[in-house]
Amino acid sequence: AAAGAAAAAATAAGAARVAAAAAGAAAPAAAVAHRTAMQHADILALAGLRVDGRLPNEIRCIKYAFGVLPRYDGSASLEMGLTKVMVAVSGPQEPIRRSDARHDRGFITCSLHTAPFAGNERRRKRGASDRRSTDLEAAIANTFSSAVILSHYPRTQLHVIVHVLESDGGVLPACINAVSLALADAGVATTDLVVACAAARTADDRAVADPSQLEQSASSAYLPLAVLARSQSVLLARMDARLSLDGVEEVLEAALEGCRRVHREMDAAVRDRVARRLAAAAPEGGGGGEEG
Repeated sequence: AAAGAAAAAATAAGAARVAAAAAGAAAPAAAVAHRTAMQHADILALAGLRVDGRLPNEIRCIKYAFGVLPRYDGSASLEMGLTKVMVAVSGPQEPIRRSDARHDRGFITCSLHTAPFAGNERRRKRGASDRRSTDLEAAIANTFSSAVILSHYPRTQLHVIVHVLESDGGVLPACINAVSLALADAGVATTDLVVACAAARTADDRAVADPSQLEQSASSAYLPLAVLARSQSVLLARMDARLSLDGVEEVLEAALEGCRRVHREMDAAVRDRVARRLAAAAPEGGGGGEEG
């Protein structure tokens, strides 16, 4: 019995030594990883690059697809980096409530739904999330009420349904760009293509275009901007932070440059899609997930 107890004690002591050795090895490894990350950040900062390696005025990669929901009059999906949005358009159609009809023009309504797994959205309280969705719905409807030629559609309603599938910063600009694509897919007349991009003032006092969620959360000012592509007429601009006049101009110029870059990505695709829709108008053709 004494021999067994001694053997057990020796085994326990050996296990403790192994655990201590493992912990001692893990600590230097963690320190090395931390130093490597710091060196990487320092290199990016010295090169004038952002955390994800982009230049200050560089936007994230844009991917899009038309006709992703064929049962609607128009639809599109759009990705800006890791932010992903899907939009469907119903109409022009008879208003759901006839009392809302206007004899000389149509009107636009919007409903927005955020997936529970959409990035940091799942950590929001229900009440805060609902208020934010209502705010985004109003912003989208007001933006496109100024761009769609509603006088062409009297006594009708255009209903826009937005689904936020992934959220990694710049959700409102991504929604607006996706709605632009979906309206083009539906053949809705607009005065010009609406494009949007955000800009932020980062912790190191730089204005950057199309910030990610990490940059947006750490920023001292955030400005989502929507404009008519050719005239650069501003349809939406909102910023709560206080900045000097020079600071506001710098952030605004970064957002405008982002909008110009978004326009270059979207313009050819929209023109091609509209041409296809017009060519297929008689007889009417079906949509089917054309990607870009």
